[in-house]
Amino acid sequence: MDFIARAGSVVDKWQRIAGLLLVLLIITFFWTYQVISENRRLNAQYESLRAQAQVYVVPGSVAGFYTPANSDVMLKELSYLIVNSLNNYTYQNLENQYREIQGFFNDDMLAVAQSHFKELISVAYQDERSAKFIPDQTAFRIEGDTGPSGRGKKQTVIIEGTRQYIMAGTVVEAEPIRFTMEFKQRFISKANPFGFELLSYDEKVLNR
Repeated sequence: MDFIARAGSVVDKWQRIAGLLLVLLIITFFWTYQVISENRRLNAQYESLRAQAQVYVVPGSVAGFYTPANSDVMLKELSYLIVNSLNNYTYQNLENQYREIQGFFNDDMLAVAQSHFKELISVAYQDERSAKFIPDQTAFRIEGDTGPSGRGKKQTVIIEGTRQYIMAGTVVEAEPIRFTMEFKQRFISKANPFGFELLSYDEKVLNR
């Protein structure tokens, strides 16, 4: 009888613990639900306020995505992105870097570039060759249309520096080089936050 009494006491104890855990679980559930509901309410309020917010647009401007940055700054950033993607690479990542910047090429440029860079990627992979570009910041310049920014405006960007080819961790060649790129201004979009597309890309080894 004593054994049965002790067993009953143990069962009763675990039942009380289970009941307490159930109560805590219910409290936690309702607390979590309230937090989620409050977050949803705050998000809805934020979206409502954002939708009603007024934005001042300069008279004469056109609809589209706007950026506070100067267009020349955006053009410079895109120019270096393209040059670095194509001239700072290892043979393993060159193809991925090329794909990432294709979206900034116009259709004609893309058609011309495909065969050229396909061969470059193939050679780099076969030779296990990497490259490093060291720009000459003093040689950077933008030429062409210097008028107000707007869709259709064309500009030429020139970047100079030294490109090194590296194999097995050793620089096997270093050449002074000039990159000349022509761009056309477009509307800024999510796909093209710089607002420019590449029309042409040319590289010339100097002193040769």
